[in-house]
Amino acid sequence: MTIYIIQRRIAEYRIGVFNAIARRRRDLIVCSQEPPKSPTDFKWMHLQFDKKKFGQHAWNIPFDVENDILITGLDLRNPSLLSIIFSSRGQVVIWSHGFGRRWGSFFIRPLRLIAAARVTASIFYTESGRDQFARWLANDKLFVARNTIALASFEADPTVCRDSYLYFGDYRDEKGLMELLDAFAVVAAEHPSVRLVLVGSGSTEASMKTRANRGGFSDRIEFHPRTSTPEGLKKFLDRAIATVSPWHVGLSVVQSFWAGVPVVTRPGNRHAPEFEYCVENENSLFYRGGANELARVMERLLNSDLREEMARNARKYYIEKLDIENMVQGFEAAIAFCEERRTLRPSI
Repeated sequence: MTIYIIQRRIAEYRIGVFNAIARRRRDLIVCSQEPPKSPTDFKWMHLQFDKKKFGQHAWNIPFDVENDILITGLDLRNPSLLSIIFSSRGQVVIWSHGFGRRWGSFFIRPLRLIAAARVTASIFYTESGRDQFARWLANDKLFVARNTIALASFEADPTVCRDSYLYFGDYRDEKGLMELLDAFAVVAAEHPSVRLVLVGSGSTEASMKTRANRGGFSDRIEFHPRTSTPEGLKKFLDRAIATVSPWHVGLSVVQSFWAGVPVVTRPGNRHAPEFEYCVENENSLFYRGGANELARVMERLLNSDLREEMARNARKYYIEKLDIENMVQGFEAAIAFCEERRTLRPSI
């Protein structure tokens, strides 16, 4: 039996997860358009895409419907993959957010449900993604593999002063970074030692620098090039009072909690699934207004007792719920389910 995982591109942070699965199952092949950039314990296969009349057709994978297991997203641009999903041939697992942040359009939402009914099992990033589908489908074929990153144990540098609020990620309008700059100006006016550290790149970088200069505290606002490696982020996380991502959070939640850094954000926005890891007043603080309220929430974490309590909670949450082993166990449970039902045909 071979397990195939289909990824258009293998994100660097996924390699550790796939390596952990491969160490348990030597017959793991990850298929993508480009080879992984780091050493792997899994086998890699080139995923070929050819332009066809009805979209991007790809199926050069020797998937044995009688014996193998296929783990894939629901890629509407890949007719040959969709034919495998909707034909109920073989042991197929859909790995996805669920309905996603927008719950899907009128057309996509029922399509996702039908696909989940046709395949053997589904793996979701979060419990809420699973629960959305559990209203219509048998719960025993729905699994959760909490989305996380393979990270080494974190050891904070005790000689570094926590003097900064941190944002790292894309610079885009939907991130609310202008609101963060305005909020920092309010905090900086009252607290002369704090700084704002921005690590990333994107379309709003020039306008952000203009806003920073206009606010009068540009000498305390740092812009750094994007980095996503644990080593690159650690020097910023060591200094961080909190990670502040006003309108959208994603994997930065995992990386922050890994380092024991609380998160500040606003609920109700179209966050990535990792927002669900943020527990208000435990490992995260929420604000629901504009820049002035955000500033007040940021100031709360200048209380060292509160900040240390939330830091402990953030680190505990990572260890107990976001360690890579938790994600691997979700995959293992779905694979075991497929192995038990290899001779059964899924039904709607």
